[in-house]
Amino acid sequence: MRETITEQLAEFIEKCSFSTIPDEVIFCAKGYILDFLGVALPGSRAESNRIMADLIMDFGGKNESVIIGYPKKVSCLNAALANGTIGHALELDDDHRTSALHPGVAIIPAALAICEKEKVEGKTFLSAVVAGYEVMT
Repeated sequence: MRETITEQLAEFIEKCSFSTIPDEVIFCAKGYILDFLGVALPGSRAESNRIMADLIMDFGGKNESVIIGYPKKVSCLNAALANGTIGHALELDDDHRTSALHPGVAIIPAALAICEKEKVEGKTFLSAVVAGYEVMT
């Protein structure tokens, strides 16, 4: 029986590890991460994001992951949501031209939040980012 596309993607994600990713892809992933952070830091000061971050910090909950540009940790899920919004605030985030997607604001905040919560090493974070870009685009 032939695997579904979903099963093929799941298998790809499961097998994606730092040791199997070419050096040039890791180099590009690091650039995407730096680009995201470079756009997110000033985006965190946009009025709409200050309001959102204050609201999320007021929710309370587990101290798992940071909101970029803010002093308190929040739940992993809320940090991913906030950081995705923050990364898109200035509309300078990356894009994948042939699919008309903005992968960085979906992938990097989610990877940052879960990797911080689970206290994983940088290589695992980079692998998660690469897998996310591959699957999304």
